[in-house]
Amino acid sequence: MADKWHSPVARTCETCGALFAVQYQTTRRPGCGRYCSRKCNPRMKEIARGNIKRVIGATREIVNVQCGGCGREFQTRVRNIARGGGRYCSRACNPAYARRYEPSEKHRRYRLMRNYGLSSAEFDRMETAQQNRCAICRSFPGNPHGVLFVDHCHLTDRVRGLLCNNCNTAIGLLRDDPVIAAKLAAYLLKHNPDEADGLLAISILQQALPIANRMGEQ
Repeated sequence: MADKWHSPVARTCETCGALFAVQYQTTRRPGCGRYCSRKCNPRMKEIARGNIKRVIGATREIVNVQCGGCGREFQTRVRNIARGGGRYCSRACNPAYARRYEPSEKHRRYRLMRNYGLSSAEFDRMETAQQNRCAICRSFPGNPHGVLFVDHCHLTDRVRGLLCNNCNTAIGLLRDDPVIAAKLAAYLLKHNPDEADGLLAISILQQALPIANRMGEQ
């Protein structure tokens, strides 16, 4: 009897039609001895999928969810939701990937820090202290003079104030020389017959320069 159970039996594969040998005891089992290999057995794919599902679990299943940004429905895996994700359909909808600053603002902040050592908050405080006006002509940035620019000493790199484009350009053309600026003021006053303008210009110099007040007292 032992020899009969272990003796080989010739069979024909039901899938590929090849001849193969199998033990007699295998043929007595339900559904066995019908295929020459696991590759020909159609049930092996179902068994493999079942094994994968048991190992990985339901986390790999794809579900439909609603985007928390645009409200559009999209597909994601359960494992992404379990990790705290799967709430947005793309990076454009995810606030974590949103730009902190626009490119123009980012460039402005970089330029202020690189050229003048100023942060954006320090620039805003200077602008508020000047009442959003040019430190010289007192014009607003919305006027034809344009926006406010940072004025600094080219020798010491010390920031002096915020000026409109015209005033900032004029100081640069005068090479930051107060003597030339004074001669320019004197020249304009000489050829300006309006006495009120002359008095106003002199009072401005006296108020701004302590040395002028001491010289006037003498």
